[in-house]
Amino acid sequence: MKSRVFIIIAAVLMLLAGVLRGTGGVFLLLNGNNIDVDPPITASSTVARICGLDLIFLFIIFLTSAVLLFKNKKRGWVLSWFGLIYFIIGGLVNGYLLFNTPFVQDQIINYSASAVIAAFLVLGRKSFPTV
Repeated sequence: MKSRVFIIIAAVLMLLAGVLRGTGGVFLLLNGNNIDVDPPITASSTVARICGLDLIFLFIIFLTSAVLLFKNKKRGWVLSWFGLIYFIIGGLVNGYLLFNTPFVQDQIINYSASAVIAAFLVLGRKSFPTV
């Protein structure tokens, strides 16, 4: 399989993860801590809204990196790694702030998605001349 295909798959997965996180961010921004989730949100409404902004920022990072990857720009590959690190660390911080524990069920999904995206980025790195 050509390495460019791996980059396209990584970009699509980043778009999907970004849209899901961005949607959650919009819900938190609009509703604060008045969202019915399991486990329940224990943070104040203000903290929940700040976490919502964080998720929207992650969406912007993932969207930008995915577009740059589609255009085969090296900056997209670099920004993707920054986004993945931000995705993992932000998930831990948001989990702690929202649920008083950094390890909620979403973290397993975050780690898995990050590992899959990272694998595709590594497999596709040869499609960039200087990466």
